[in-house]
Amino acid sequence: METLYKTKNGEDLIRLVIEYTVSDGCTFSCTNTVPLMYESGEAFLVDFEEWCLNHKLQSGNDSFSGQDFYAGYFFENGTYCPPAVYTVDDWFAEQTKVHRVVAT
Repeated sequence: METLYKTKNGEDLIRLVIEYTVSDGCTFSCTNTVPLMYESGEAFLVDFEEWCLNHKLQSGNDSFSGQDFYAGYFFENGTYCPPAVYTVDDWFAEQTKVHRVVAT
């Protein structure tokens, strides 16, 4: 897979889709889908978990890899719950499966 963007160290960046659910556990739930670029899905998960652990007590959004996140959304009863991470191609393939099931 050829990439057009590189880190300051010359490493390729790939396009990722981050997906997570926000809910109050009772009255509402929504799925958030956030595009971003990172070295890999695995590197994102490692770095994002560390970022969340360092920001979980903050009361508002903060930036990670050019996108705003609220770290508190990724904790349930004090336990870190990572988001789903897809490449753009994998995310579109997953959406196609969902729409086929709904349409039939």
